[in-house]
Amino acid sequence: MSHIKEIGDKIASLLSIKAELAIIDADGGLIYSSLSPEAEEIARRLAKAAMTIWDVGDYQVKKLSKTNLLIYKMTDRLAIALNSYEKEGIIILSAKRLEEKLREDFKTMEKMMKKIKVPAPPPPPPPTPAPKPVTETKPVEVEAVKVAKPVEEKKEVEEVAEKRWEWPIDIGVNLVEEAKKKGIELRLIGGAAIRIHLSPETAELYKKLRGIEGSYFAHADFAPSFAALSEQEKEIKKFFESKGWEFDWRIHQLIRWFGGVENRHVFRGETMDIDVFYDAIDLNHKVPFKDRINIHPLTLSPTDLLLIKLQRVKFSDEDVKDVIVLLKDLHIGEDDSPRTINAKYIAKLLADDWGFWYTATTNLKRIKEDIKNYDQLSEEDKQVVNARVDLLLKYIEEEPKTKKWKKRAKKGTKKKWYREVEL
Repeated sequence: MSHIKEIGDKIASLLSIKAELAIIDADGGLIYSSLSPEAEEIARRLAKAAMTIWDVGDYQVKKLSKTNLLIYKMTDRLAIALNSYEKEGIIILSAKRLEEKLREDFKTMEKMMKKIKVPAPPPPPPPTPAPKPVTETKPVEVEAVKVAKPVEEKKEVEEVAEKRWEWPIDIGVNLVEEAKKKGIELRLIGGAAIRIHLSPETAELYKKLRGIEGSYFAHADFAPSFAALSEQEKEIKKFFESKGWEFDWRIHQLIRWFGGVENRHVFRGETMDIDVFYDAIDLNHKVPFKDRINIHPLTLSPTDLLLIKLQRVKFSDEDVKDVIVLLKDLHIGEDDSPRTINAKYIAKLLADDWGFWYTATTNLKRIKEDIKNYDQLSEEDKQVVNARVDLLLKYIEEEPKTKKWKKRAKKGTKKKWYREVEL
């Protein structure tokens, strides 16, 4: 372990900026750290969630109270966290320089970690008045930058921990993880779930496309909604009540009376409401997920997130943008591996439901038309999205259709092919 510490010290000494540093393994274990306890907790959670879906070189920047926290994947099993007052671009450049200069050191560390089991770090101690300042070092191949001041007041340290609760996506992730500890399966859906699957670059594009000012995490569209299992309904009600959300039985009765989505529960909170859907998203068309809920640890699979968008008869501009960013970042394939849209599964599902097939293919074709109007996308991005739409449509077209599909196809749109949803 002393050699691992030497590598950690070497990495810290080569930093071109004033920053706190941590090295984190794929299980969220801390190998080396000079982060404050609050920043450590956030960094470990983000790294653990992202390592399974990121490629080497992928990164995410989280804005804390007064600093930027960067998580950067260095190898298949290792990531670094840098917490600094510097601008986002400078921190990213610093991390990229480290990757270039210390690629072999990280590979060596990764090999050592396979032989040495690093114990999980103990729970973080109560907030301290100030995080340890990082030793000032010489810059490496980048312009000199302004040295950041360490956090000096307890109030500022506490703000780092408190700020995260203002972000709906963080609340959603925390609820998924807390439920898991109690044996409850919850998965994020909607805008917050889509954001988790995007690269930092595409996340910024997403923000521009949606016209969201400030943090997209704080936008109403990203209030967390969840997929869950009906067999755990009682446990889920108790869980949310223990977290400060109250089941709205009045809305539930209205849904039943007016033909709404009966497998949907609404939980009321002081700052935001939460929707929970059981076993399927059954809106204009049905997207079943009971047997697919465990594909991804935090969200429904990207494939199911895409289907939830494509089942909408009133396919809004916001839905178009959501589908565009998913198809920009995720590959078309035939399984549910990370960062993949399972075209085979989609084609098979639609081959048994003409109505869903008609709505989904109509919406996919609209993507190809509407994407021309988005100047925020480069021509290369548009070509990538269009190519993936074409490939997905090809899978859908070539999948053999069932007798049920063929029989319903004869009636076409003369008969309503979708379910009206009132609530």
